[in-house]
Amino acid sequence: MPARSPSFADLLSSLDRERDRRVAHKLPSWEGVADLEIPTALALEQCSSGATAAYKAALVRDWCRAEAGPGLVTDLTCGLGADAWALSRVAGRVVAYEADPVLAAAAARNMVRLGAANVEVRCGRVGPESEDIPACDLIYADPARRGTGGKKVFLPEDCTPDLLPMLPMLQERAPRLLFKLSPMVDLSMLSVRLGASLREISVVSLGGEVKEVLCLLERAWCGEYSIRAVELAPDGGVTGEFVFTRNAEMEAQPDHFSGPAASLVGQVLLEPSAVLLKAGAFKLPCGRWGLCKLAPSTHLYLSSVPALEACTSLPAALFRTWRIREALPFGKAALKELSARYPRCEVTARNLPLSSDALRARLGVRSGGDVHLFGCGTTAGPVLMVCELSDK
Repeated sequence: MPARSPSFADLLSSLDRERDRRVAHKLPSWEGVADLEIPTALALEQCSSGATAAYKAALVRDWCRAEAGPGLVTDLTCGLGADAWALSRVAGRVVAYEADPVLAAAAARNMVRLGAANVEVRCGRVGPESEDIPACDLIYADPARRGTGGKKVFLPEDCTPDLLPMLPMLQERAPRLLFKLSPMVDLSMLSVRLGASLREISVVSLGGEVKEVLCLLERAWCGEYSIRAVELAPDGGVTGEFVFTRNAEMEAQPDHFSGPAASLVGQVLLEPSAVLLKAGAFKLPCGRWGLCKLAPSTHLYLSSVPALEACTSLPAALFRTWRIREALPFGKAALKELSARYPRCEVTARNLPLSSDALRARLGVRSGGDVHLFGCGTTAGPVLMVCELSDK
């Protein structure tokens, strides 16, 4: 008997299940809430995850320095409402604007279903001339990062709305602003774009992937801004963070490895997470945790096993640690020897005139195995290191 073709009802049911699966993965706190409206797949794709929304809410609560949290928060870019909902849990009231009438209506109904009675969704587009934005404790914005034809953009002025011409008006309405920007944005230009009121840049990572850059502006601030690299747990809690200033990073004078390749054997190699690299914390980890850098432009660090075991303040979530099993000067002989002995291994190139893929091709090895081969530039010359993951 031929298989029955799926009916229209079957197709709708399948789409509903896929939507529910995506909601449960991205917004687990919303899982199981009946009759949630997700007008488009893009709305779900572009909204904050439950973890990053929870982190922003905690950041706002602590930043406003009030035991009960801020009184009124305004969200200029409601979208599906993930951030507005999270903010409603730490604020007395949230006013959220959404330009798309379909999305605004869905968000308003979803807030009711989620029990967020203190969220008011207003349908409207905000801009420099907007007059109905209320005076409040904090204004939050996550401008859309899609340009013409759906192309992704990352410069603040290319996003919608463009927040830069709105800054004077926004700072009249609230003493604190919080902007979510693209993880691809160049941090070095943000102080020029956002001005002297920039107090902190938070680079936020989840599952080892940088998800967003948050800019905290404070009307009364006139000091140097800090940079915070943050790794999150799935529930939005912080598993590791590193706070520093750009000037401190520029002035740091780390020690650099200068011995023969053989002296690397037995040491611990520390590979910084993507969030540390994005934040630009290249030299300061050395002084903070007693590490040695392989070379000025090789962002990998060394420590002895006893020294690392004694350093209880090093956040494990910000580094992967490797035990160096072998180390050889980089050259044809070493490449030939290691490829013969480790036909299956992972390969990483750092500060070499070839990429990781090119180094893997030269070795002729396949992915897999229990070792990781690092080809790195050091102050004493390029080396090849055979490493295995270490608990410390």
